[in-house]
Amino acid sequence: MSMTQNKPLDLAALLDHRDPQSILNEVLLIWKQIYPTENTDKIFAAWAWTVRLYRGEVAGYAACRTEYHDLQHATDTTLALMRMIHGAARFGIAVPAAIAQISIAAALLHDAGFIQNAKDVQGTGAKHTKVHVQRSQMFFKLFTAAHQWSTEELSLGCRLIDCTDLAIEPEKVDFPEAASALTARMLAAADLWAQMADRVYLEKLLFLFFELREGGINVFLDEEDLLTKTPDFYALVEQRLRLLAPVIDGFLTIHFRERWNIEGNLYRQGIERQRAYLEKIMKVATDFPSRHLRRDGIVDRVKAHFSTVS
Repeated sequence: MSMTQNKPLDLAALLDHRDPQSILNEVLLIWKQIYPTENTDKIFAAWAWTVRLYRGEVAGYAACRTEYHDLQHATDTTLALMRMIHGAARFGIAVPAAIAQISIAAALLHDAGFIQNAKDVQGTGAKHTKVHVQRSQMFFKLFTAAHQWSTEELSLGCRLIDCTDLAIEPEKVDFPEAASALTARMLAAADLWAQMADRVYLEKLLFLFFELREGGINVFLDEEDLLTKTPDFYALVEQRLRLLAPVIDGFLTIHFRERWNIEGNLYRQGIERQRAYLEKIMKVATDFPSRHLRRDGIVDRVKAHFSTVS
């Protein structure tokens, strides 16, 4: 598919990121380009189980109530990872299909730890923030047990999920082979880049503030304070991915050129546009920068949402 570039493109121009089926179709299309003869049953199983989990259709668990760490974030992260694996393959660095399958399931469930038990009606589930990685691994274990995955697959998936924890440096996690280690680092990048390149990332940060507050992480005075300190987070991400970012840039540039006939890495371009806009509004509205965030009515949704769960 060819896309004209008369104006800057964003990721939302390519696919409907709010539709899990649309994202699954793209993941499968990319998969077939890399692994044309490999079975996709495990991908379908992981995708279907994750969607059911987030929608409250897995026995014993409620639907996801966190609006920052939601199903779209899970599927966006998975798509970003798949795009990186595709670019790596075209560059000549092949991730074995078995490892790719496990990494897809890990990406889908890496933030499932925010989901509440069915009988838990207090808050949004963000109270699990400090232990959400461990709870996400618990959900991964539930999934693998229900689908008879091996203990080796379970172990690798849990280590991959570990690498999405900002407190853990992926390059210091022990993996049995180089392909798993590379995939873990790509997942860590996909987790961050997928959310930060979202066209409504800045608006969604207002949801993140309330999630952090519910989770007992009181590092910001209010949602406006979070916005003013977001440039520090950009710096943190650059530091975290300092060794891998140039490689990921190359992988994604290859992917977008081959898949969409687009030059450049749309994730980095999206992140830079968000960053530039934040810097712009900070110069003119140091007191209430959220007044300049109008996309998709998210600011109003934030107010309505937290008036019902607080």
